[in-house]
Amino acid sequence: MKSKILSKEVLRALSPYETTIIKVMKPNQNYDTKKIYKLIIKKRKIAKSSVSILLDRLYQKGLVTRDIENYRGKIKFEYKLNMNKEAYERKIVDSAVNLFIQKFGNKAINYFNESLKNRSKKK
Repeated sequence: MKSKILSKEVLRALSPYETTIIKVMKPNQNYDTKKIYKLIIKKRKIAKSSVSILLDRLYQKGLVTRDIENYRGKIKFEYKLNMNKEAYERKIVDSAVNLFIQKFGNKAINYFNESLKNRSKKK
């Protein structure tokens, strides 16, 4: 099942396991770790604890939302696919640009400025 929500570029930026999780999730449906694990184990070998970690990473990246519920005196997370791919794509670009600036400083900034000027002249 292909994800119609996220572009190929976004999926390429994820780990193979993160991509598998995103692909098995359907919009407007809640999932707990156990449910995701049962869907994924059919496709890939993975530990249940790894699924929790991967879901947390996807939450931090803004690709899933998370609600906290009390279930029999324990905390249970419910995850839902977040359809805001633009925000995630922006995070990826922002992270890459910041990495270039940290590594190359003003040289990177000057390159970006020159590149943008050249592109606007071509249009």
